[in-house]
Amino acid sequence: MADEFNQIRGILSTHREPLLKRLNVVATGIGYKQTGGRKTAALCIICSVKKKVKADRLSAQDLVPTAVEGMPTDVVETGVIRAFQAPTGRSIQQPRSGKQQRCRNWRSHLAAGSV
Repeated sequence: MADEFNQIRGILSTHREPLLKRLNVVATGIGYKQTGGRKTAALCIICSVKKKVKADRLSAQDLVPTAVEGMPTDVVETGVIRAFQAPTGRSIQQPRSGKQQRCRNWRSHLAAGSV
């Protein structure tokens, strides 16, 4: 899975700007494709949009392709994204290294007043 994740991350870094220039796309990321409201095991490029619109109402240049370099895409309606918004649960968290974990624990103890 790490190889597939690194591959999709490389594809997304190359295609992020053109995807974000499409009408209505507010963010891009990596996640699991959803089909019929159910999460699948397939990694994909997620294009977050303010509001989902029927394909026939968009120009060809504004349509999100079904795949980018063979990697499937998924269009997800998120609305406007604002800084410091609560997590949506759609992102993939990378494992933390030991140092990152220790820093995270230190911050949580500091916040709780136990240091």
